[in-house]
Amino acid sequence: MSRKEPRFKVPDRDAVFYFAIARAFYLIGLIPSKAAIALASILGRIWFAFDRRHRQVALFNLTRAFGSRMAPGQIRTMARHVFSNLVMLIFEIGWSLHMKDADLRKHFRFHGMGHLQTALQQKK
Repeated sequence: MSRKEPRFKVPDRDAVFYFAIARAFYLIGLIPSKAAIALASILGRIWFAFDRRHRQVALFNLTRAFGSRMAPGQIRTMARHVFSNLVMLIFEIGWSLHMKDADLRKHFRFHGMGHLQTALQQKK
């Protein structure tokens, strides 16, 4: 008995996730910068407060790097800012999706494009 082809093509799971993530970043990019900065600060503080494991990793690493030059309170403040900055990246990715090439070049520097183009030509 031969198998029948499905009447409709089931979308690739990865494609569905990619589409959902791309749309989410696009929508996040519509949030005005002042609101996004405030939101990133709040979300970063919440993340820092509740994610004990990553908070300890950040504090350990920053203490190893700056422990001889910074007080523990300063290191804790820096770690909290790291979490907020990581959240801010989500908004920056969203904003970049709305930028034209000229605007992108004002905010970002691209290095090593020749390596990327060579790899693409070699189908790597």
